[in-house]
Amino acid sequence: MSKHSFLLGAADWCGPGWHRNFYPEDMPLEWRLAYYNTQFPCVWLPYAVWGRITLRAAEEWLNDTREGFRFLLEADEAEADHEKALLQILAPRLGLHCQADHPGILWFDSDVDLRKLSETLQDRAAGDGVTYLLSRDADLATLNKVDTLLGLLNIGPGGRVG
Repeated sequence: MSKHSFLLGAADWCGPGWHRNFYPEDMPLEWRLAYYNTQFPCVWLPYAVWGRITLRAAEEWLNDTREGFRFLLEADEAEADHEKALLQILAPRLGLHCQADHPGILWFDSDVDLRKLSETLQDRAAGDGVTYLLSRDADLATLNKVDTLLGLLNIGPGGRVG
């Protein structure tokens, strides 16, 4: 029997409007990743975000996330020693280090066709591997719909989005 995993997340953990609709109102900014990781198992970060953090910040990200959490990091052709050191620190939580068009990533936006997505998910569920379902626009209502779809199809967590 094949085993396929589906992990739901967003592009960054600071989606538009999330400070009012997702995170508790009085939550400090530095606690947001720790909270995000209780609701989602992965996050996509463009190179412009992760490639500029300090090594200490990378260690904090690692400490702020649970073992099963995965960072999906956009690859950059000209990565320097600093970025390689960041990748080494984040290795225990590294899901993918790739371009955004990687076949293991299914991007969606608030206008996603859930019927078509359902068919795609069922096709992928028949095989082995991991599919990362990532919201490009970080729309919470759509993330919730996709999470519910995963639960209804019995191929993902379901019912966990804020």
